[in-house]
Amino acid sequence: NSYINQNTASMNGGGLANDGNIDKLDGFNSFDGNQAQINGGGLYNGGYIDKVENTNFSNNAALTGSGGGLYNGANAFINYLDSSGFYSNMAALLGGGLANLGTVTNLFDVIFGTNHAANGGAMYNGNLITFMYNANIYGNTATENGGGIYNDGTMQTISNSTITDNHAEYLGGGIYIAPMALIGNPTDSGIAINGFNPGFGAVQYGFNLPTSGITGSIITQNSANSGGGIYIAQDGHLTMIQSSELSHNISTGAGGALVVNG
Repeated sequence: NSYINQNTASMNGGGLANDGNIDKLDGFNSFDGNQAQINGGGLYNGGYIDKVENTNFSNNAALTGSGGGLYNGANAFINYLDSSGFYSNMAALLGGGLANLGTVTNLFDVIFGTNHAANGGAMYNGNLITFMYNANIYGNTATENGGGIYNDGTMQTISNSTITDNHAEYLGGGIYIAPMALIGNPTDSGIAINGFNPGFGAVQYGFNLPTSGITGSIITQNSANSGGGIYIAQDGHLTMIQSSELSHNISTGAGGALVVNG
């Protein structure tokens, strides 16, 4: 096991900054207690990483920027983020645990617990996450929107995941979908719940796209001022919710489970 702990950077990458190519980060028992003045309290990636697995990011901070645990920059690429955890990380702006402005192809078996940011307490996606499977996102907070996830790009699939007990002061306790952002297949629009599309024309999105949108997931006990479970902003899109549970979410305003804006 290896440890990258208690380091400080005056710019990016409190623990590690990568602008080249890394084949694998495997078995780093912890990135713990690192601080970056700007982005990537634990890890800043501006290049290519094939795999990050069996690695925990905890108690890291992006003091004035984004990605308290891990920051994946614009044009940067992570192929697999697997069997890893993000715990009690903090970002001043976006993504307490993870801020992705580039591409993450696969998020498997990842835990986000008790992270905090202004937007996207657990995770902020500003570009592309292709497939998130078996994620556990719990107890994260946002002082603005997206207590669990703030999606400002495309997340094609959220599958077999649990999003619980997250809180946003304003919109989207569990998930916030920003204007022009998408959870689902990029060729679709509107929202289909269990294969039925209410009021978005004749096409019933989701029937032949079993791996797009939110499927086989539980969104429960999240809270916000509006959209306790999920908040979809105007011109945001969620193409399908299938075989999933939205329960016991709380809104002090509209939409305990879900808000869809026109």
